[in-house]
Amino acid sequence: MELIINPNRSHNQSIAERKRDNNVVREMMQIVLTNMGVLGEDPMSRSRKRSLADARKIVMTYLRFNRNWTYQRIADSWAPAFDHTSVMSAVNAFQDTLAYMREAQRTWEEVGQQLEDVGIRIDNMEGIFYQNTDEPRAMRINILQR
Repeated sequence: MELIINPNRSHNQSIAERKRDNNVVREMMQIVLTNMGVLGEDPMSRSRKRSLADARKIVMTYLRFNRNWTYQRIADSWAPAFDHTSVMSAVNAFQDTLAYMREAQRTWEEVGQQLEDVGIRIDNMEGIFYQNTDEPRAMRINILQR
């Protein structure tokens, strides 16, 4: 894929720096997609498939908060570039997802304790995974009576 550079961008980042950033993002996307079980997809695709969109949110959030990249730098690291407001939206959406997941975990632990209090023990739970598809697998819970 050819890296398309927009010379009209207002910030001062050299072409070499933009190419380096593009390579960093490509590698990070590939790692995230592989860990999600998504194989054979172009990591820099602008596809709206959930697995690719989720991977982009993870990478964009990581770059913003762990590498202190600006929204514009993150946007420019894709080819063709995103608008910086798209990056802001993705980062905010991922933060909301993390907050929801933390609350769901707390709720799950409370429910598990309440079930154990009445004699039901949850032995195993498999979460939802992506496996070469955008359709999640069903969640399976093994419930054992005491």
